[in-house]
Amino acid sequence: MERILNFIRNSHYSGLFVAIIAMLIYLNSVPNKWAVDDTVVIHKNQLVQRGVGGIPDIFTNDFMYGSSGQNTDAVSGGRWRPLTPTIYAIFSELLAKPAVDAITGKIRTDKNGNVLNDLSEKTTFPNVMHFLNVLLYGLLCWVLYRFLFLIFEKHKQGFLLAFITSLLFAVHPIHTEVVANVKGSDEILSLLFSLLSATLFFKIFTKPSSNKWPLIFLASFYFFLGSLAKENALMFVVVIPLTLWFFGNLKFRKVLLSFGYLIIPVIIYFGLRTNAAGILDLKSKNDTEMMNNPFLILNKNAEFKPLLEGSDVMVLQNPSLQSITEMPFANKMATNIYTFGRYLKLLIIPTPLTYDYYPRHISVKSFSDLSVWLSLILNLGLVILAILGLKKKRIYSFGILFYFITFSIVSNVFFPIGTNMGERFMFMPSLGILIAISCFLVLLLDKIGARLILGSVGIVSILYIAITINRNPVWKDNLTLFSHDIKISKNSAKVKSDFGEAVLEKIANQSFQIQEEERSLTDEETVENINLLQESLPYYKEALDIHPMYGLVWFNLARTNKMLGDEETITAKERLQYLKTAEAAYQMTETYKPIQYLKDINTFKSLCYTSLGKLYGKDFGDINTAFTYLHLAEKTDAKNSYASFLLGTAYSIKGDQEKSYFYTKKAYEKQPENRDYKENYALSIQKYIFAGKLPKIDLKKSEKLFQEVVKSAKSLPDENKEKGEIIKRNLSFLYENYMAQDRKQDAQKILPQLQK
Repeated sequence: MERILNFIRNSHYSGLFVAIIAMLIYLNSVPNKWAVDDTVVIHKNQLVQRGVGGIPDIFTNDFMYGSSGQNTDAVSGGRWRPLTPTIYAIFSELLAKPAVDAITGKIRTDKNGNVLNDLSEKTTFPNVMHFLNVLLYGLLCWVLYRFLFLIFEKHKQGFLLAFITSLLFAVHPIHTEVVANVKGSDEILSLLFSLLSATLFFKIFTKPSSNKWPLIFLASFYFFLGSLAKENALMFVVVIPLTLWFFGNLKFRKVLLSFGYLIIPVIIYFGLRTNAAGILDLKSKNDTEMMNNPFLILNKNAEFKPLLEGSDVMVLQNPSLQSITEMPFANKMATNIYTFGRYLKLLIIPTPLTYDYYPRHISVKSFSDLSVWLSLILNLGLVILAILGLKKKRIYSFGILFYFITFSIVSNVFFPIGTNMGERFMFMPSLGILIAISCFLVLLLDKIGARLILGSVGIVSILYIAITINRNPVWKDNLTLFSHDIKISKNSAKVKSDFGEAVLEKIANQSFQIQEEERSLTDEETVENINLLQESLPYYKEALDIHPMYGLVWFNLARTNKMLGDEETITAKERLQYLKTAEAAYQMTETYKPIQYLKDINTFKSLCYTSLGKLYGKDFGDINTAFTYLHLAEKTDAKNSYASFLLGTAYSIKGDQEKSYFYTKKAYEKQPENRDYKENYALSIQKYIFAGKLPKIDLKKSEKLFQEVVKSAKSLPDENKEKGEIIKRNLSFLYENYMAQDRKQDAQKILPQLQK
């Protein structure tokens, strides 16, 4: 045991040991891809995709600007955290290649012509970022150990306190949301720079130095960087003076002086923040978005009716700002107090873990609930304990105060943070509780001995490590995370919505991949997609039961039903029901516009109308209804080339060659690289010529188009089932073309290929 204690006493070995453990337990997060907010912060953030060219805009705009194209104050107070996007942009510049559009083959650019880099899951970029997170976490744990070793150096067992606290912090499973999710680097860097600042200020005020001004500047700069990573660092404007008072044996005047040094970077921070994101407004907005304010509830007098006759999806009647209102103050207070206890429970017993604590995973509480009173008693007990230990400057008092100070900014007490609670919000405050727990353990050293204390810490650490390593792969990607956590956050509207969106994203990515591989879906892939889409439908219904004005759910409900309506393995009657549900749900998105898809609603609605037109014409033989929907599709989105293509086909069937030619030409001009559109346009030209409506010289044009189609089809993989049929069909058209041009010799050359 003495050898172990000697090892722990060696600050170099102990600090390195903690850092290595911290990195090792998160190595299995490196194969992970993107999850949750990684989308808006990194891989679909155009400012990050631009590389270093996007950095000036990162510093002069809201946190969401790069993904939404506008400054959005969706959550109370807005968000401005430029440091981590800047780091991502630098790595984007150094490591990423330009993104190429899977359909056009062109390099992707933003609206201003700036080249966008490919940061998608098919690249190694997310794995590099995960590895960076692991390194940063290891560095943080080392800095944490050095900070604790420094401030506890006058305590008899300070070395043991520093080691136990930093070890428990390094292995605590509640930190998986931060470390296993790339976006969590803002939490890591915020605490890292805050601790560096605190360490340096402590040395400045307690160690002799001939020239302290460069160190004061550096310490203030560290604090400023922490604030640029995440606003949580601002709490160190109180934590640093508190640390100096507790452990520096300084007069109050000197403690106050440190506060003065910290105010300067705070003023600079708020000046830059105001310029980028506007004046800070911490009041909750008078809106109906429950996903941004967990203290909103559905009006008990709200009335509903089915979306369609026989549908189990219900629609709120006469929606207004009064349909969803603030819950009574007593319920708000009780619910919040309950979450305080829930946090403390997770800090001791960190299971089950989930990324989602949105309404109503945390149900609305009242003061008749025993769990609320238990939480209140426990938290008040901690406050009283901290106050009682203040006079003698007990270390556990410091830990408890550290916890409540750093927790205050994410506590929902002063302003709504957008959710009831979140494991990431405990990243910084958890340190305070772990300091207090470690202090109580060390106080028992003389009574129960070092062997039992270190043995207990070792057992807890092993359990925590097992939970952490097991949790890391859950953060692999959105579908993996949501599929897992939907079983935990059973009453949350958000995870139900997120699961459906992850399914849609998975199928969309698969579609792009198939286009690149120039193949069709296998039967197994089709069945899997149908099962996933159908699995998500009940979740949408449950999400809307919780939050009937949830625009994103209405939008994804429509998209999901539209996709199912396009599956030709399903009966025509079922497909019609899916498509009519999609049509009705898209109408609801006009009322509850999802901010993420404002620019895309008409595009998706148009595709739904296109599918309805195709179904009515092809499967039900109702050509008039087909025309109605197809023309509506074109009117809704003028860029919809498939609607033009189908209109050309429909008018050809009707015998209206003039309109058929007009729409097939229109489809081709909208998307000239599309093989089907090219073939249809060439055939339309040929028919129009044969009808005497175009000059015979235009046969050259259709000849060229047929040749391009044949050449394109020959490049398809041999396993593509349509390859032979496309080639043979277009060679047949080309044979007719040559015969019409009186080029019988060229026509004869084609015959052997047609006869194969």
